This record gives sequence, C-alpha cells and structure tokens, in this order.
Amino acid sequence: MALINCPECNHSISDIVDTLCPKCGYKHTQENINKEIEKLKNMPLWKQFFGATLGIIIIVAVSIFLIGVTASEEVRYVFGFLILALIYKSWNKMEYAHKNVKIYFSGILFLYSLSLFFIN
Repeated sequence: MALINCPECNHSISDIVDTLCPKCGYKHTQENINKEIEKLKNMPLWKQFFGATLGIIIIVAVSIFLIGVTASEEVRYVFGFLILALIYKSWNKMEYAHKNVKIYFSGILFLYSLSLFFIN
C-alpha cells in the first residue's frame, strides 16, 4: 500500500481501490489510481534524488543537533539504531522509487549510522 495524491484536492490517500478521499469524498477507481501510480513511476530521476538528499540532510541535521545538545554516547547509539530502523522501514515504503535512489538513500544513512557507532 502506498500513498498517492487525490486528483480532486491533491490530498494524500491510500492506493487501495474504491476508497474515498477523507478531505473531498472523491471515490477513487482503479483507473485513477493507475494514473497516479504511473506518474510516481515516471517521476524524473533528479527529483527522486533531490527528495532523497533532502531527507538525508534533515535526518543528519536533526540527529547532529540532538546529539550535540545531550553529548551522550548512549544517545548516539540510540540514533544509530533509529536510523537503521528507518532504512529498513523506508525501503518498503519507497515502492515506486528508482532502485538507485533507494540504494543511495539507504547507503548514505547506513554509513552515517555506522559513524555514530564507531566514531568518538
């Protein structure tokens, strides 16, 4: 199950057939859902990489800030494990992303989580 945009109000909805948009009440047919999925699959690669890079920057910046505030080794380990869990969960959620974007996103975050464990 993935999230797609409602063609009427642009609100995020499930890609399950015959669901109603909670915002506008539009009923989504299989044809509408297939169109939205095709738009996601055909998204330019640079947009996918940009989105992944932006996500990486936000995750790293927030964790560096919070680790700097607490200056605790335990907090670094917790963030390392949280980032590994994020990689695991996001791999399945990025169904329509290009394979190289998934590898890029996961690889950078994996290396960052390793640095949290091993760099003092």
